[in-house]
Amino acid sequence: MKRMISLSIARHLKEAGLSWTPVVNDYFAILDRGLDNPIFVISDVMVTMVIRHYLSVVTVQGTVE
Repeated sequence: MKRMISLSIARHLKEAGLSWTPVVNDYFAILDRGLDNPIFVISDVMVTMVIRHYLSVVTVQGTVE
């Protein structure tokens, strides 16, 4: 089972200067932008950026996300 450190510990480690090199299947949150609660995972799926009706749209290939 994979485990994720708490966001509080992650903040302290970042402030202490620890660098993180992300790899596939690592978990992460996007802090201070209203995305602290959802937990994301790094994946190696193909994504495509397209312009539709003058807006940038990201499409994910091969998943139901």
